Amino acid sequence: MVVAAKCESTALKSAKSNSDEKCETKDKKLGINSAQNSPVVLCKKKTFGAPQEGLGAILIRAFFKTLVDLKTKPGKIIFINEGVHLPCFDEQIIDYCNQLAAMGVEVLSCGTCLDYFKLLGQLKAGRVSNMYEIAGSLLEAGNVVEP
Repeated sequence: MVVAAKCESTALKSAKSNSDEKCETKDKKLGINSAQNSPVVLCKKKTFGAPQEGLGAILIRAFFKTLVDLKTKPGKIIFINEGVHLPCFDEQIIDYCNQLAAMGVEVLSCGTCLDYFKLLGQLKAGRVSNMYEIAGSLLEAGNVVEP
């Protein structure tokens, strides 16, 4: 009985390993980092780095356009704080996020932030999330990219 259990366990492990390898290979072909430790983009602002809103708005759109164009994709994009305005109102960001979602990237927006800014129901890309999922995603991320 013990030997049979070991054989079954080994067979199950082998099947799971083969399945994981197939998924990983498929994801790599698509350029998606779906496994734990994949990069996460954390968007906290409506702009990218620049203190001037005009330049920062141009840069944040260029960043998301580049994410669409790059072969390697983040596993998730998370919008928090004032960044939640982007997937609600910025048509270019909405389009880029929808394209990324179609490629397998999860697009999340903080529900508390959406509620604070009275934006619940106005989200046009991705889905509403909560701090449990956001904190877990950040802790599991291989690295966090903050534009």
